[in-house]
Amino acid sequence: MLRFDGDVVVVTGGANGLGRAYALEFARRGAAVLVNDVGSAHSDLAVEPAAAQRVADEIIAAGGVAAANDLSVTSFEGGQAIVADALDRWGRIDVLIHSAGVMRDRTLARLDPSELHAVLDVHLSGGFHVGQPAFRAMKEQPTGGRIVMTSSTSGFFGVFGQAAYAAAKGALAGMTRVIALEGARYSIRANALVPVATTRLSPDRDPLSPRPPEDVAQFVVALCHRDCAATGMVFAAGGGWAGRMGVAVGQGFAQPGAAAEDVAANWDRVTALDFDEMADGFAIGPFIDAQLSDSTIAPDV
Repeated sequence: MLRFDGDVVVVTGGANGLGRAYALEFARRGAAVLVNDVGSAHSDLAVEPAAAQRVADEIIAAGGVAAANDLSVTSFEGGQAIVADALDRWGRIDVLIHSAGVMRDRTLARLDPSELHAVLDVHLSGGFHVGQPAFRAMKEQPTGGRIVMTSSTSGFFGVFGQAAYAAAKGALAGMTRVIALEGARYSIRANALVPVATTRLSPDRDPLSPRPPEDVAQFVVALCHRDCAATGMVFAAGGGWAGRMGVAVGQGFAQPGAAAEDVAANWDRVTALDFDEMADGFAIGPFIDAQLSDSTIAPDV
């Protein structure tokens, strides 16, 4: 059994769905878990101010070690205070999982700046707000640490009506790569995760094929264990399946001093990928394809 005895894990967005599954599983395996969640509403769901405490109590009742934190990741001060809370309680931070998220699905023509910033504040800025103080704390630990940022298929492939969400999730993947590069000398490993699960933000499209958050949590546990050397990578996981995602660059067209007409005449070479089968595999994987092909956003939203 992969154990986390003595480790301290911070989970943002830890009150529901994926975050709750992460918190419960790490606690079950011996970690002390700081459950962070502001308990905000999504769509027609009610605000739940004590959401983080509910999950912490669930862990404690099962014999684990946990504490609740209801500060927001949307401010720099909030992010610092979240990490400081874990350090004050347990003296270290070994794993940070940034799972907090909101959605404001809207087509680009109708997207309000306030909606864009609401999404960026939680996902992208929130990742920085907790990631930087966690990184600084991990630098001072001989054992370093592990950081997981939550990305999305939307950030890689795009999903209709999710300009804000795609921008935030794509940027998080890029930031994670930089964290991995800068953290290598300090034994800090960072990876981005594209989870595929049934949650409040991503309800079932096929009731006959539920995708439990607990399945993703098993992958995250393996990814964050001290024996896992993976860093600077993006993984998709869900429903008992997991795979690495990547960016493909074709051989392209090369001609020094080429004019626009030369580029146009060789457009097939510019757009060709030499490994089309692999690229198609990313797009038609059993868990990713549904998100790409089945947009739930109405054209007039």
